Amino acid sequence: MTASTSDFRTVILQNLQRRNRRCAQFERVFQSYTALSDSLNYLVVQNSKLRQQKGGGGNGESGNVNNEAAEELKKELDRVYRLKAINDQQLIEAKNQLAELEKQLNQISLERDKHFARVLEIEEELKQAKITVDEVKADHQLISDEHMALQAICNKLEHDYLKANNERNELIERLKGYKMQEIEMINQSNEVENE
Repeated sequence: MTASTSDFRTVILQNLQRRNRRCAQFERVFQSYTALSDSLNYLVVQNSKLRQQKGGGGNGESGNVNNEAAEELKKELDRVYRLKAINDQQLIEAKNQLAELEKQLNQISLERDKHFARVLEIEEELKQAKITVDEVKADHQLISDEHMALQAICNKLEHDYLKANNERNELIERLKGYKMQEIEMINQSNEVENE
């Protein structure tokens, strides 16, 4: 497992944890909505029972108690409806916020995938660059070795040239000496003939 893969896994886990924290704040809204819905159902059942009792008749005192209870239930029902409306609005806002967060998460995931692909491309380019650098180093070493060999050959040729030049100069000097001797011998020979 490469370090870049591990880094991307860490980023993914961090993004998921952030998303879970954001979604957790809406959990309270959902629980509240469920509680209100249960309370509303209970009140509807109670209201229905009271209506049945009221419709069934009874003495006046019992009717007054039932009317008061019905009024209380109506007030409670109004309060529950108001709370339900508030919770419905909060739920809509929470869903919208959640949709926006999911959209952002998808966008981040796409960008992460693009960056991950680019990282892989760069890693491949770096491998190729390293191969090229190694080849250039090898070529440089070869050229350096050839240069040293040529320098050694050049030094030897220069040494041989100087040696040959010195030998040539010595031969020229000897040749001059022989020529001088030959001239002297010719001169002596001419003098002997003239006498």
